[in-house]
Amino acid sequence: MTQVDIDLEEKIERCERLAQWLTDDEMRQALEELAEDYKARLKRRSGRPFMLGANDKSDRSDGGSAAGAR
Repeated sequence: MTQVDIDLEEKIERCERLAQWLTDDEMRQALEELAEDYKARLKRRSGRPFMLGANDKSDRSDGGSAAGAR
């Protein structure tokens, strides 16, 4: 497992943990969507050979939020 994979797993856990405690439905939904996006990225990365997935810039997180995209 690469550092990028570990980072994605941590982000997934953080989003899900925060979403559980929020009372704002819109923010909770944004965090849940962000967690799903991270899960999809992690799944795509795990299906690639090591050398092909290691330098793929499209899987790197820019730290943005799903809420900002609205």
